[in-house]
Amino acid sequence: MNTVGRNYQVLLRAALCIAWLINALAAIPALAQPASCDYQITDVDWSVDAAFIGAREPHPEASMLSNIYVDANTGSDTNDGSQQSPLKTITKATTVATGTGDAPTTIYVAAGTYSAADNGEAFPINMKSWISIIGEGAEVVVLDAGGSSIVVNISSVSGAALSGCTIKGGSGNNGGGVVCNNSQVTISGNHITENTADSGAGIYCLGKSPVIQENIISSNTATGRLGMGGGIFTVSASPQILDNVFSGNSGDMVGA
Repeated sequence: MNTVGRNYQVLLRAALCIAWLINALAAIPALAQPASCDYQITDVDWSVDAAFIGAREPHPEASMLSNIYVDANTGSDTNDGSQQSPLKTITKATTVATGTGDAPTTIYVAAGTYSAADNGEAFPINMKSWISIIGEGAEVVVLDAGGSSIVVNISSVSGAALSGCTIKGGSGNNGGGVVCNNSQVTISGNHITENTADSGAGIYCLGKSPVIQENIISSNTATGRLGMGGGIFTVSASPQILDNVFSGNSGDMVGA
């Protein structure tokens, strides 16, 4: 058989194979007529369960906040300390708060009486470095230790401020209202009153040079073995005592 004949037979066989394949495909309905894909989605509830989200997106910890809020009347110590969800006690706030020189923290204290009886406050309130306590105003924020302890303890603290509070009902040996030991802090805009101690009934200051400014320091009593410094007593310190008002403080030996 010559070359032309052989090529003709090859082409003929190929054509027969193609025809057979076409007929075979046509015999399969699923392939010959593809199924319709006209699906419709109806009655879908696209609402989001807020409780579901809340369970998986917890509130930030108070220690992560640069500002922590406290409210004796509406707060709870199980809250996160945000403005919308304040803590109840200053003690809780100071316990969980963290601060650094680059990222200080402020504890904002709302109007109310902060005492063991009123909101379960524990005394003394221990301040920490780079964490300030700022009250809404000395007229409306009262820290009252009820004679059980000093009110505010500031020991080896830097970069903090105590402001806008009435500090009363403190009792101790060295210091009744505020004890400031070796701390570089600012104590301003407070009313420090009705505290008792052996020395430094209003403020006891040992070491460093804190700023004590624009406070009303009144009706504090130093009584006992020393009986010195009804208003302020300082030891080995050089505080900046500026524009304060002193009235009615007394001491068995020396008042202020």
